[in-house]
Amino acid sequence: MKLLRNIWTDISQGENIDLYLTILAAIALVTMNILGDKAQSKIAPFTVAVLALLTIATIGNRHRLDKIIKNLNDPKDDYFLTDFSLDTQKEINNHIINCKNLLVLGVTLGKTQQLLFPLFEKRLQKGENLRIVLIAPKSSACEISANAKYAPINVDSLKLQIQYTLDSLMKMQINKKGMLEIRLINFPLAHGGILVDSDTPIGTFYLWYYGYKTRQANRPKFIVRPVDGYWYEYFQEEANAIWDSATPYIP
Repeated sequence: MKLLRNIWTDISQGENIDLYLTILAAIALVTMNILGDKAQSKIAPFTVAVLALLTIATIGNRHRLDKIIKNLNDPKDDYFLTDFSLDTQKEINNHIINCKNLLVLGVTLGKTQQLLFPLFEKRLQKGENLRIVLIAPKSSACEISANAKYAPINVDSLKLQIQYTLDSLMKMQINKKGMLEIRLINFPLAHGGILVDSDTPIGTFYLWYYGYKTRQANRPKFIVRPVDGYWYEYFQEEANAIWDSATPYIP
């Protein structure tokens, strides 16, 4: 019964029809051969037909195999991005305001402030919670992050940038329905990111890589989702570990 269900599924989806026709033709050819002399005159055309169907099936399989090999060998240039597209940015904006669970990771979130802080404020005004992890300004991680930049900045300057972000976030919290949780970590983050509804089928992690001594900062950018399987679980686990290891910020 399982075999018949598989055959019906293939036929209904238009797959492997050439192979099934070949099988039917082969069965007909064997039947004609058994019938004897009366069917002998028709055996030769049927033989040619079976051979033609086998040839078609072979060519089809070769094309499928060539396509699979091409897909495996072609680099996925669209996976790593220099910047998120406008459509992706709109998607991020919508998530920030409407998602149920939001975790944001970053060194200073300096470039994020102008773009996303107004959305953070709207989120808090709606009564949704927001979790943020930054590099601890008074830590060795801050010194490492300052030195990692292409044009190294004074560690005191980086501390001031982080503190400015912290002060801005605390002001944002005033008179808002939602709860803002800020934590600091003594670890030089390898990437920043926005993790949305991580434990749901629509979970999404937007990431940007913090390079070492690279001219163009915060690249590459990439996105992982539950459909990515292992890698989504990997980055989700790391993000949760970062949150758990960080300490609550006390002004």
